[in-house]
Amino acid sequence: MKILWMAYIWPEVTSSAAGYRSMQLIEICRAAGHEVRVSSSCQDSTYRTQLERLGITTTCHVPNDSAFDQYLREYLPDIVFFDRFIIEEQFGWRVKNVLPDALRILDTIDLHALRRLRQAKVERGEDPKTLSSLDVTTDDFVREVAALYRSDLNLLTSDKEERFLKETFNLPPYLLELFRFSYAPPEPPLPYAARSHFVSIGNFNHAPNTDSFRLLCQEIWPRILSRFKAAGLAPPELHIYGAYPTQEFLKLPKLNSGVRVFGWTENVLKTLQQYRVNLAPLRFGAGIKGKIADGWVAGTPCVTTWIGAEGMTTLPSGQDLEFGGFVADTWDEFADRAIQLYCNTDVWDHAQSAGRSIISELFSHEKQARRFLETLQTAMANRDSHRSSNFIGTMLWYHLHRSTEFMSRWIEAKNKLSLQLASPQ
Repeated sequence: MKILWMAYIWPEVTSSAAGYRSMQLIEICRAAGHEVRVSSSCQDSTYRTQLERLGITTTCHVPNDSAFDQYLREYLPDIVFFDRFIIEEQFGWRVKNVLPDALRILDTIDLHALRRLRQAKVERGEDPKTLSSLDVTTDDFVREVAALYRSDLNLLTSDKEERFLKETFNLPPYLLELFRFSYAPPEPPLPYAARSHFVSIGNFNHAPNTDSFRLLCQEIWPRILSRFKAAGLAPPELHIYGAYPTQEFLKLPKLNSGVRVFGWTENVLKTLQQYRVNLAPLRFGAGIKGKIADGWVAGTPCVTTWIGAEGMTTLPSGQDLEFGGFVADTWDEFADRAIQLYCNTDVWDHAQSAGRSIISELFSHEKQARRFLETLQTAMANRDSHRSSNFIGTMLWYHLHRSTEFMSRWIEAKNKLSLQLASPQ
């Protein structure tokens, strides 16, 4: 089959969990013998060059330009992936008009509307765990859920989000498919004695990460240091990694004892395996937390919050596996659990084993790849029956509701007129 991957940005494999996941899906399709091309409206970057070095054809298409329609007619993809709902808004209607038989798949990565709502509630001093019926009527939810209904299939990373969509918005099961991050069988991990220091990692362009780094340095790390000093123990260091660090965080070592900010790391797993404990004090977010799963693969237990643990341990049966570390939601408890994990060999060994079991049970690349390819085949085979059953999706495609298409056509016409007026007569 021919597959077109429409990307918000060129997949940044070594900078973000989202980019890593996108490349996983692309490579699974290629390994199965499918042709995959990647398109983005972003400017050229080293990540686009990396795709081309892998033999993947890339193209650049901007919204509001009918040149994309001609590209679709020439390439004729069987499946088109949109890697965020905003990309489905911009290009989904063009795909439907030009290639009505092509399967349209939205990879949510995480539910953006849910993440933004939780962030807003935290910033207002409200409990992000509690959602009212009014909370889910925001523009973000209306737009994202509409995109889910318009698509033939939606990929989710978290079973919690799958249940949330079914219960809150009545999304039918055939529109939803769970695909977590996946990993090859990990190598034997380094033991407790070969590791030292605490670590925290995440892309600095992602708001949940920067919020967690601030909390870590302002609230949690001082508590950890004071406890070590009170016990007469030599304090460890806290090392922070992530792409695109800002000056705010690069200045942290001058303000916080024992904190070092390293920025981007080329190999996340090799970096994480040096450390004894992974800290992820997330107050808001959605989807799967790649930083925690990466830590488990590297054999590094984690202390996190309920947000960090959400969707990370639930089996298809509904049973929860033991978390690979600790979950704490007050900063005093967080600091205590971090020290317990750092200083107690038996506790640490048990947590490392639990994390590795989660990876084997829920994040196995072999299991997930096989299921993903089977899902694509099923979706293709049942495309017409699913579309006829999806009345809400059909309604949203009705011309009175296609506001994004008409806005795009208006912008395109205005741009062409501006060029005509600007050109010399």
